[in-house]
Amino acid sequence: RLVIDPKARTLESTRLSDRTSEFPRVAPADDARAHRVIYQVEHGTDEARRRGPPDVLVRLDVESGARDAYAFARHEWPSEGVFVPRAGSEHDGWLVSLVYDGASRTSAWWIFDAGRLAAGPIARAHLGDMGFPTPTTYSPLSRDLYEEGLMLPCVRIQRDFTDLADV
Repeated sequence: RLVIDPKARTLESTRLSDRTSEFPRVAPADDARAHRVIYQVEHGTDEARRRGPPDVLVRLDVESGARDAYAFARHEWPSEGVFVPRAGSEHDGWLVSLVYDGASRTSAWWIFDAGRLAAGPIARAHLGDMGFPTPTTYSPLSRDLYEEGLMLPCVRIQRDFTDLADV
């Protein structure tokens, strides 16, 4: 954590965790202001750090050190959590993260209660490879992933910079 005091012309650095982390965010009401809570993604284990992107979504109280975290499955990787306040509140709301699922090769918006990350997502909104028939829209009547859009599997179309004829 970096604390900048422009009047004193000082910069204070404090380590908040022993884990590697990325994309720390605060509630929009706290942008560029003193804040108590940050949301970030981090590597849950050394093995996770060696194999790829962060795999844990964290709510961290920077004053007390209290943590609330959700650890994703081995094949799921979250983006940074974006805080969305409830109507009429600056610090009560949801945390939204775009999560890639390597097992199904799909992505979805995962929505968490920002005060209870460990409880897991309260909703998921899947993203199709090709959206609803009207560009940039989704149908509110979709009952499953396949009604939202066309799902395309990964297909190798080249090998050694040469097109594969059987594709």
